[in-house]
Order: sequence, then structure tokens, then C-alpha cells
Amino acid sequence: MTPVRSPIRSRILAVLLLAMLVAGPASAAAEARAFEITEVAPGVHVHQGLIEDWLPGNGGDVANLGFIVGERCVAVIDTGGTPAVGRALKAAVERTTRLPVCYVIHTHAHPDHVLGGSVFVAPGTRFVGHTRMSAALAAREPYLRNALQRDFGIELPAGGIA
Repeated sequence: MTPVRSPIRSRILAVLLLAMLVAGPASAAAEARAFEITEVAPGVHVHQGLIEDWLPGNGGDVANLGFIVGERCVAVIDTGGTPAVGRALKAAVERTTRLPVCYVIHTHAHPDHVLGGSVFVAPGTRFVGHTRMSAALAAREPYLRNALQRDFGIELPAGGIA
């Protein structure tokens, strides 16, 4: 069967190609490396980040992350150093369970632990952290957005740090 070329299909392909180019090297590096999850106890899943600096070559995948599957929903613990790492973690959750993510727990404000958070923003998902976490992220947001742009070629909109 010969594939049908249509203007709509061509536009969709063009948009997908543009999205892959805009995603930049950080996305490619993080998604190229297998995103391994280990179940360390029933319902408790861990991803071990690389023992390296937060750099484009490793896609920012240098933090230990995890999630806990409960009876009614999932709690994600830290979200990774780039949106691509966050997407890989979210995909791992979705491969593991059909339950929704109800909580995203950010343990601290280091970029390698929080910059995948925007991927998890959804109705019904609650972000949890220290009482000063929101203020800490807001104070660091210009630096974090600049670091993502400078080091990874990723632009997040203002307020894009979850």
C-alpha cells in the first residue's frame, strides 16, 4: 500500500520534527540512555541518576528519583533535572500503573531534583515540599531558567518551574 501524502499529515510531521529540534540535546541525551527503574520494595520504585555533574552530555539525569504506588494513587519523589528526565519518569510511572499521580514531593530546591516538575502539573496533582520550597524555587527561578537555556538549550516560560 502506498502512503497517502496530505497537507495535514505533512504539517503534523513538520511540527513533530520542529518539536524534536526545539527539545534540544538534553532531551536526546536523557531519552537515549535507558531510564531504568528498580522496584526496591513492593510499590516502591527508584531511578538512580548518574554520578556526574548536571551537564548536557547526560541530559541532566544525575538525581536519584522515585515513586510510590499506593492504593489509590502515586506519589512521585523528585522529578529530575530537565523536562526530558521528568517525561522519562512519568513514562515509567505510566508503564508501572494506571493509577494517577496525586502527589509530587520535591525534597529540596536543587535543579537536578525539580526541573522535571512541569511535566507532572495536572488537575488533581498536588506538589508537596518544605514550607519555604515555593519561595526558594521562585527566588531561584531566573537562575534555573538561565541554566536550562545556557547548558541545555531548553526554554521554560516564566512560572515554568513547578
